[in-house]
Amino acid sequence: SVFDLCMMAKERGLSFKGTVKAFFPTAETVLPQHRAVIGEVLGCPLIDQYASSEGAPFILQCNEGRLHIHPLTGVFEVVDENLQPTHEGEVLVTSFSTRGTPLIRYRIGDRIKLAPQGETCACGSCFPLVEYIDGRSNDYLWSPENGKVNLGNISNCTKDAPGIVCFQAIQEKEGSVVVKLVRGREFTERDRDNFLRALVARLGPSVEVSIEYVDEIPREKSGKFRIVKNLLAQPRRSVA
Repeated sequence: SVFDLCMMAKERGLSFKGTVKAFFPTAETVLPQHRAVIGEVLGCPLIDQYASSEGAPFILQCNEGRLHIHPLTGVFEVVDENLQPTHEGEVLVTSFSTRGTPLIRYRIGDRIKLAPQGETCACGSCFPLVEYIDGRSNDYLWSPENGKVNLGNISNCTKDAPGIVCFQAIQEKEGSVVVKLVRGREFTERDRDNFLRALVARLGPSVEVSIEYVDEIPREKSGKFRIVKNLLAQPRRSVA
C-alpha cells in the first residue's frame, strides 16, 4: 500500500515534506522497485524485515544491508521438498513465545535462502545470515525446460521496463502463463518487449506467455499483493 501511494506521488511530481528516518515494511516480499520508489519519495532507507504471526524468529536487515536471523524467539529450519536440511528451501518454525498450542517444526509455507556456511557480516553480528527471502512455497512458475522459476527471478523481469507499475503472473496450466499488467504513464512498447523477453528467457520457449493490460490488480483477502499465483495442483506432505 505504501508503494502504491509513493508511485502515485512520483507520477504527480509530489514529494514528502516531513522527515522519515527509515521505513520498515512487513508481510510482503520487498522487490527492487519497492526499495527504489519508496526510498526516493520518502527520502529514507528501506530496512527489510521478516516475521510471522506464529511467533517465529525475526529476519532483519542490518546497517550493512545484510539480512540476519534473530533467533531469540524461536528456531528456523530450512528444508527441501523431502524435508531434509538445505540452504535454500521451505521454512519450518519452532516458536519460544507461544503460550497456547506448542508450534514445533511448524510449516508456514515461506521460503528463504541462507548465506554460505561460515560467511560473516561486516556489522559484527554473529546471527545467521540470509541471502534472500523468496516468498511463499508456491510463489513460482513451472517451466518444462527449467523447472521451478521462483518469485525473485520473475520479479527481476521488470529491470529494463521502468514503465510497469505492477504485474501478476498467473499459471493454471503447465504450458501457459497469463500476466496481468498495470501500465504507468511512461510505459512504452519497448517496456513490453523487454519484459516479455525476460519472462521467456526464464520460462523457456515452450511456455506461452500472454499479457493482459488492466487498471488494477486485486489483492488477496489478507490484503497482501501476490506477484505470482501458481494454481497448479500442489503436492501436500505432513511434517514428521
